[in-house]
Amino acid sequence: VDEQMVEKRQAVNLYDVLQGEAPGVLVISNSGAPGDENTIRIRGTSTFESGVNPLYIVDGVPLSDISAINPNDIKSMEILRDAASAAIYGSRSANGVIIITTKGGEAGKPKIDVRYLQSWNTLSRKIPQANAFERRLFERRTQLDIYTSANDSLGLSTNANNDYQDLITQTAKRQQLDLSMSGGTDKLKYFNSLGFLDETGIVLNSFNKRLSGRINADYQAFERLKMITRVNFSYQNTNSINEGRVIQQAMQRPPHFILYFPDGTYAFDIAGRKNPIAE
Repeated sequence: VDEQMVEKRQAVNLYDVLQGEAPGVLVISNSGAPGDENTIRIRGTSTFESGVNPLYIVDGVPLSDISAINPNDIKSMEILRDAASAAIYGSRSANGVIIITTKGGEAGKPKIDVRYLQSWNTLSRKIPQANAFERRLFERRTQLDIYTSANDSLGLSTNANNDYQDLITQTAKRQQLDLSMSGGTDKLKYFNSLGFLDETGIVLNSFNKRLSGRINADYQAFERLKMITRVNFSYQNTNSINEGRVIQQAMQRPPHFILYFPDGTYAFDIAGRKNPIAE
Protein backbone atom coordinates (compact mmCIF):
# COMPACT_ATOMS: atom_id res chain seq x y z
CA VAL A 1 0.00 0.00 0.00
CA ASP A 2 1.47 3.38 -1.03
CA GLU A 3 0.47 6.97 -0.38
CA GLN A 4 -1.39 7.24 -3.70
CA MET A 5 -3.71 4.44 -2.59
CA VAL A 6 -4.23 6.14 0.78
CA GLU A 7 -5.30 9.31 -1.03
CA LYS A 8 -7.82 7.42 -3.15
CA ARG A 9 -9.40 5.74 -0.13
CA GLN A 10 -9.94 9.08 1.69
CA ALA A 11 -9.51 7.15 4.91
CA VAL A 12 -10.26 8.33 8.44
CA ASN A 13 -7.87 5.80 9.99
CA LEU A 14 -5.44 3.08 8.91
CA TYR A 15 -8.11 0.42 9.18
CA ASP A 16 -9.97 2.07 6.31
CA VAL A 17 -6.79 1.89 4.24
CA LEU A 18 -6.33 -1.85 4.79
CA GLN A 19 -9.99 -2.80 4.27
CA GLY A 20 -10.16 -5.17 1.28
CA GLU A 21 -6.69 -4.30 -0.03
CA ALA A 22 -4.66 -7.39 0.90
CA PRO A 23 -5.53 -11.11 0.60
CA GLY A 24 -5.64 -12.96 3.88
CA VAL A 25 -6.14 -9.75 5.88
CA LEU A 26 -9.50 -9.34 7.59
CA VAL A 27 -10.51 -5.95 8.99
CA ILE A 28 -13.49 -6.22 11.35
CA SER A 29 -15.56 -3.22 12.37
CA ASN A 30 -16.58 -3.77 15.99
CA SER A 31 -19.58 -1.42 16.03
CA GLY A 32 -19.29 1.26 13.36
CA ALA A 33 -19.48 3.99 16.01
CA PRO A 34 -17.40 7.14 15.45
CA GLY A 35 -13.89 6.64 16.82
CA ASP A 36 -14.36 2.94 17.46
CA GLU A 37 -11.28 0.80 16.93
CA ASN A 38 -11.34 -2.02 14.41
CA THR A 39 -9.83 -5.48 14.65
CA ILE A 40 -7.26 -6.85 12.19
CA ARG A 41 -6.73 -10.56 11.63
CA ILE A 42 -3.98 -11.91 9.39
CA ARG A 43 -4.26 -15.60 8.42
CA GLY A 44 -6.85 -16.26 11.13
CA THR A 45 -6.17 -16.51 14.86
CA SER A 46 -2.98 -17.82 16.42
CA THR A 47 -2.62 -19.75 19.67
CA PHE A 48 0.66 -18.12 20.64
CA GLU A 49 0.90 -16.13 23.85
CA SER A 50 1.42 -12.97 21.79
CA GLY A 51 -2.34 -12.70 21.39
CA VAL A 52 -4.39 -12.42 18.22
CA ASN A 53 -3.45 -8.96 16.96
CA PRO A 54 -0.65 -8.45 14.43
CA LEU A 55 2.60 -6.74 15.31
CA TYR A 56 2.78 -3.12 14.15
CA ILE A 57 6.16 -1.65 13.22
CA VAL A 58 5.95 2.12 12.67
CA ASP A 59 9.21 3.66 11.43
CA GLY A 60 11.09 0.77 13.01
CA VAL A 61 9.35 1.04 16.39
CA PRO A 62 6.95 -1.72 17.62
CA LEU A 63 3.50 -0.42 18.57
CA SER A 64 0.39 -2.12 19.92
CA ASP A 65 -2.10 0.48 18.64
CA ILE A 66 -2.23 2.39 15.34
CA SER A 67 -5.57 4.16 15.73
CA ALA A 68 -3.87 7.48 16.59
CA ILE A 69 -1.87 7.61 13.34
CA ASN A 70 -3.18 9.97 10.68
CA PRO A 71 -3.50 8.01 7.42
CA ASN A 72 -2.38 11.09 5.46
CA ASP A 73 1.03 10.77 7.14
CA ILE A 74 1.59 7.32 5.63
CA LYS A 75 4.14 6.81 2.87
CA SER A 76 3.84 3.03 2.57
CA MET A 77 2.46 -0.05 4.33
CA GLU A 78 3.71 -3.61 3.98
CA ILE A 79 2.10 -6.76 5.35
CA LEU A 80 4.19 -9.82 6.22
CA ARG A 81 2.12 -12.99 6.40
CA ASP A 82 4.59 -15.82 5.87
CA ALA A 83 6.90 -17.65 8.25
CA ALA A 84 9.91 -15.62 7.11
CA SER A 85 8.74 -12.73 9.29
CA ALA A 86 9.36 -14.88 12.38
CA ALA A 87 13.07 -14.89 11.56
CA ILE A 88 13.10 -11.11 12.02
CA TYR A 89 10.56 -10.42 14.75
CA GLY A 90 10.34 -13.77 16.56
CA SER A 91 7.20 -15.13 18.21
CA ARG A 92 5.60 -11.67 18.26
CA SER A 93 5.03 -12.04 14.52
CA ALA A 94 2.89 -15.17 14.91
CA ASN A 95 -0.19 -13.16 13.92
CA GLY A 96 1.51 -11.30 11.09
CA VAL A 97 3.42 -8.04 10.87
CA ILE A 98 2.29 -4.69 9.46
CA ILE A 99 5.21 -2.40 8.63
CA ILE A 100 4.30 1.28 8.34
CA THR A 101 6.59 3.99 7.02
CA THR A 102 5.59 7.63 7.48
CA LYS A 103 6.41 10.48 5.15
CA GLY A 104 9.65 12.44 5.24
CA GLY A 105 10.93 15.66 3.74
CA GLU A 106 12.96 16.19 0.59
CA ALA A 107 15.70 18.70 -0.09
CA GLY A 108 14.32 21.84 -1.63
CA LYS A 109 11.92 24.67 -0.97
CA PRO A 110 9.23 24.16 1.71
CA LYS A 111 6.17 22.38 0.40
CA ILE A 112 2.79 23.07 2.01
CA ASP A 113 -0.13 20.69 1.51
CA VAL A 114 -3.71 21.45 2.58
CA ARG A 115 -6.53 18.91 2.31
CA TYR A 116 -10.16 19.16 3.31
CA LEU A 117 -12.70 16.36 3.13
CA GLN A 118 -16.40 16.54 3.93
CA SER A 119 -18.81 13.63 3.63
CA TRP A 120 -22.17 12.43 4.88
CA ASN A 121 -23.52 9.05 6.00
CA THR A 122 -27.12 7.95 6.29
CA LEU A 123 -28.93 4.83 7.45
CA SER A 124 -29.00 2.48 4.45
CA ARG A 125 -32.24 0.73 5.40
CA LYS A 126 -34.70 0.43 8.26
CA ILE A 127 -36.16 -2.73 9.79
CA PRO A 128 -39.94 -2.89 9.18
CA GLN A 129 -41.91 -2.27 12.37
CA ALA A 130 -45.57 -2.01 13.24
CA ASN A 131 -47.16 1.38 13.83
CA ALA A 132 -49.44 2.18 16.77
CA PHE A 133 -52.64 0.98 15.08
CA GLU A 134 -51.06 -2.30 13.91
CA ARG A 135 -49.63 -2.93 17.37
CA ARG A 136 -52.99 -2.40 19.11
CA LEU A 137 -54.72 -4.60 16.53
CA PHE A 138 -52.18 -7.37 17.11
CA GLU A 139 -52.63 -7.22 20.89
CA ARG A 140 -56.41 -7.34 20.65
CA ARG A 141 -56.46 -10.27 18.24
CA THR A 142 -53.97 -12.25 20.28
CA GLN A 143 -55.34 -11.07 23.63
CA LEU A 144 -51.79 -10.04 24.46
CA ASP A 145 -52.75 -7.20 26.72
CA ILE A 146 -49.55 -7.38 28.76
CA TYR A 147 -49.30 -3.61 29.24
CA THR A 148 -51.56 -1.63 31.50
CA SER A 149 -53.98 0.43 29.38
CA ALA A 150 -52.09 -0.65 26.27
CA ASN A 151 -55.30 -0.71 24.24
CA ASP A 152 -56.54 2.62 25.52
CA SER A 153 -55.96 5.09 22.69
CA LEU A 154 -56.72 7.97 25.06
CA GLY A 155 -54.31 6.84 27.76
CA LEU A 156 -51.57 9.34 28.63
CA SER A 157 -48.68 6.92 28.40
CA THR A 158 -49.88 5.11 25.28
CA ASN A 159 -51.21 7.88 23.09
CA ALA A 160 -48.40 8.14 20.53
CA ASN A 161 -47.27 6.77 17.18
CA ASN A 162 -43.48 6.72 17.05
CA ASP A 163 -41.06 5.58 14.39
CA TYR A 164 -38.16 5.03 16.78
CA GLN A 165 -35.64 4.19 14.06
CA ASP A 166 -36.31 7.53 12.43
CA LEU A 167 -36.15 9.36 15.77
CA ILE A 168 -32.82 7.93 17.00
CA THR A 169 -30.93 8.35 13.71
CA GLN A 170 -29.59 11.34 11.84
CA THR A 171 -27.51 12.24 8.81
CA ALA A 172 -23.94 11.83 10.02
CA LYS A 173 -21.45 14.48 8.95
CA ARG A 174 -17.68 14.11 8.74
CA GLN A 175 -15.12 16.87 8.31
CA GLN A 176 -11.40 16.24 8.00
CA LEU A 177 -8.72 18.92 7.67
CA ASP A 178 -5.05 18.04 7.15
CA LEU A 179 -2.12 20.43 6.96
CA SER A 180 1.49 19.45 6.28
CA MET A 181 4.79 21.19 5.57
CA SER A 182 7.91 19.45 4.32
CA GLY A 183 11.28 20.37 2.89
CA GLY A 184 14.91 20.60 3.92
CA THR A 185 18.51 20.68 2.80
CA ASP A 186 21.08 18.03 1.99
CA LYS A 187 21.75 17.58 5.71
CA LEU A 188 18.34 18.27 7.32
CA LYS A 189 14.99 17.06 6.02
CA TYR A 190 11.67 17.53 7.81
CA PHE A 191 7.99 16.68 7.58
CA ASN A 192 5.46 18.28 9.94
CA SER A 193 1.72 17.65 9.88
CA LEU A 194 -1.42 18.55 11.78
CA GLY A 195 -4.78 16.88 11.29
CA PHE A 196 -8.27 17.49 12.72
CA LEU A 197 -11.20 15.11 12.39
CA ASP A 198 -14.75 15.97 13.44
CA GLU A 199 -17.43 13.36 12.81
CA THR A 200 -20.89 12.58 14.12
CA GLY A 201 -22.51 9.16 14.11
CA ILE A 202 -25.78 7.99 12.60
CA VAL A 203 -27.17 7.41 16.11
CA LEU A 204 -28.04 10.62 17.96
CA ASN A 205 -25.45 12.15 20.28
CA SER A 206 -22.57 9.99 19.03
CA PHE A 207 -19.48 11.85 17.88
CA ASN A 208 -15.71 11.68 17.62
CA LYS A 209 -13.18 14.53 17.55
CA ARG A 210 -9.49 13.84 16.98
CA LEU A 211 -6.50 16.15 16.80
CA SER A 212 -3.22 14.59 15.67
CA GLY A 213 0.22 15.89 14.82
CA ARG A 214 3.55 14.57 13.63
CA ILE A 215 7.13 15.83 13.49
CA ASN A 216 9.61 13.84 11.37
CA ALA A 217 13.17 15.09 11.10
CA ASP A 218 16.30 13.48 9.60
CA TYR A 219 19.68 15.09 10.22
CA GLN A 220 22.81 13.81 8.49
CA ALA A 221 25.45 15.03 10.96
CA PHE A 222 28.37 13.14 9.42
CA GLU A 223 28.85 10.53 6.72
CA ARG A 224 28.37 7.73 9.24
CA LEU A 225 26.07 9.49 11.71
CA LYS A 226 22.43 10.17 11.01
CA MET A 227 19.99 11.40 13.66
CA ILE A 228 16.31 10.52 13.19
CA THR A 229 13.46 12.05 15.17
CA ARG A 230 9.88 10.77 15.11
CA VAL A 231 7.29 12.51 17.29
CA ASN A 232 3.58 11.70 17.06
CA PHE A 233 0.83 13.01 19.31
CA SER A 234 -2.96 12.83 19.32
CA TYR A 235 -5.93 13.93 21.39
CA GLN A 236 -9.31 12.28 21.01
CA ASN A 237 -12.73 13.09 22.46
CA THR A 238 -15.37 10.46 21.81
CA ASN A 239 -18.89 10.19 23.16
CA SER A 240 -19.09 6.42 23.58
CA ILE A 241 -22.81 5.88 23.98
CA ASN A 242 -24.17 2.35 24.03
CA GLU A 243 -25.64 2.24 20.52
CA GLY A 244 -26.53 -1.41 20.89
CA ARG A 245 -28.74 -0.68 23.89
CA VAL A 246 -30.35 2.29 22.15
CA ILE A 247 -31.22 0.21 19.10
CA GLN A 248 -32.41 -2.68 21.26
CA GLN A 249 -34.86 -0.44 23.10
CA ALA A 250 -36.05 1.06 19.81
CA MET A 251 -36.79 -2.44 18.49
CA GLN A 252 -38.62 -3.59 21.63
CA ARG A 253 -40.57 -0.52 22.73
CA PRO A 254 -44.17 -0.45 21.36
CA PRO A 255 -44.74 2.52 19.04
CA HIS A 256 -47.70 3.90 21.01
CA PHE A 257 -45.61 4.53 24.15
CA ILE A 258 -44.94 8.25 24.60
CA LEU A 259 -41.41 9.68 24.67
CA TYR A 260 -42.13 12.85 26.70
CA PHE A 261 -44.50 13.82 29.48
CA PRO A 262 -46.62 16.97 29.08
CA ASP A 263 -44.01 19.01 31.02
CA GLY A 264 -41.33 18.07 28.46
CA THR A 265 -39.41 15.60 30.64
CA TYR A 266 -38.44 12.17 29.33
CA ALA A 267 -40.81 9.25 29.78
CA PHE A 268 -37.92 6.99 30.77
CA ASP A 269 -39.60 3.70 31.58
CA ILE A 270 -43.06 2.49 30.61
CA ALA A 271 -43.96 -1.14 31.34
CA GLY A 272 -40.26 -2.05 31.48
CA ARG A 273 -39.38 -0.54 28.10
CA LYS A 274 -36.76 2.21 28.13
CA ASN A 275 -37.00 5.42 26.15
CA PRO A 276 -34.45 5.11 23.29
CA ILE A 277 -34.16 8.89 22.96
CA ALA A 278 -33.32 9.19 26.65
CA GLU A 279 -30.85 6.30 26.38
